Amino acid sequence: MSSEKAQQQSDKAKGCLSCSFMVLGVILPAVGFAYGMKVWQDVAASATLSGIIFAVFWLGALVSALLIQDISWLYSFLPTVGGVVYAIAPDFIPLPLDDITVLAVGIFFSLVLIVKKIAPPYVLLAVLVTGLYAWFGREWIVGCVDEAIVFGVVLIFGFIFSRR
Repeated sequence: MSSEKAQQQSDKAKGCLSCSFMVLGVILPAVGFAYGMKVWQDVAASATLSGIIFAVFWLGALVSALLIQDISWLYSFLPTVGGVVYAIAPDFIPLPLDDITVLAVGIFFSLVLIVKKIAPPYVLLAVLVTGLYAWFGREWIVGCVDEAIVFGVVLIFGFIFSRR
């Protein structure tokens, strides 16, 4: 088997693994929520367990997708398609918070995969750090100014370090 063929097989396996993680990341949080309600009988603890399960599986999907060497355009958009399908599917949770979260995470993952496909690694790093900062960081300056500063700083340092 040629090196190129072996790489295609490896990329295909990583793609299947990533898709499996995404599907499990949508299904297993409901199971975790039901388990939490049965054991702890606490909505907050059950929701936290569901969120952790979702984050672990979608992070696994992102990591395995980032390991793909030659990612296709179709595969780059699969996380967004998955988020849209989840958003229009019947709800397990009555409020739209889960739909919005899954759709936003899917769009962010697609953005990361597209940037990986077309841009240098330091741009991917800047997008990842800024996205994570926007979701989990504090809002130091009102609006998107602090995210723009974080993006610029990471982009500049990434560019400088990539030239060495």
